[in-house]
Amino acid sequence: GIFKEHAKHAAFDPARSGVEWWVQVRRAGQREEDIGMHWDKDETLVDSQGLNVHPQVSTVTYLSDYGAPTIIVDKTPQVQYDETADSYGPVEEVWLSLPIPGKHISFDGRLL
Repeated sequence: GIFKEHAKHAAFDPARSGVEWWVQVRRAGQREEDIGMHWDKDETLVDSQGLNVHPQVSTVTYLSDYGAPTIIVDKTPQVQYDETADSYGPVEEVWLSLPIPGKHISFDGRLL
């Protein structure tokens, strides 16, 4: 599926490669349901080693036209999690993806 499509032209070690996925379900009008700006990263490594390790590719697949758009910003964080604030500041590029059923986007997993 998705991994094969995005990895078909890449050299990788199958024993150490794979995918992670999670689903977000949000209710209309509930501010506490918002997903804030974030970098995709290995949360276990952040907690245990203080390191930002990101996927090679991040993807978003829309199942409905409901919800806010996805915003991707040309910002990459420092490797040390406690230095992440050094990555904030002006941006040069921002991409906006509106939710459309069946739409699938992919981008550099290091981007905000």
